Amino acid sequence: MGTSFWDDFKKTVTDGFNVAAKKTKEYTAIGKLEIDILNLKRAVEKNMKDLGKQTYNVYKSGQKGDISEDKAIKKLINTIDDLYAEIKSKEKEIEEIKKEEDKKKSSGKKSDTKPAGKTTGAKKTASSKPVKPVKKTPAKKTAPKKK
Repeated sequence: MGTSFWDDFKKTVTDGFNVAAKKTKEYTAIGKLEIDILNLKRAVEKNMKDLGKQTYNVYKSGQKGDISEDKAIKKLINTIDDLYAEIKSKEKEIEEIKKEEDKKKSSGKKSDTKPAGKTTGAKKTASSKPVKPVKKTPAKKTAPKKK
């Protein structure tokens, strides 16, 4: 004996929930990474600002020698480089998640789309007779009755 309608319905709903849960997990991971990237970019901006201040202070103080030899400047530059590397790493993680998603889509069901042909603007029904689209007309407004 075959499966009942309710068993098929239950399986379809369960599969739908599983897909929705998986998609939610993927989008949450991407969203978290994007927030991390935003925070890292803010840190880069702050460190760039600090680097500018430090460079200005070293220059104005008349310190002899190369500005790039200043320990504070070197530290800020290294910090900024590390932040850029971390941003790049997180962007790669996002790309990998999206590639995984694309692989799953392409290995899944093939699309049921039909090749594009001429369309007349009419829809076809199960009996394949064209049905013209219904034009909606606005309701007529009537003037209020006077007493």
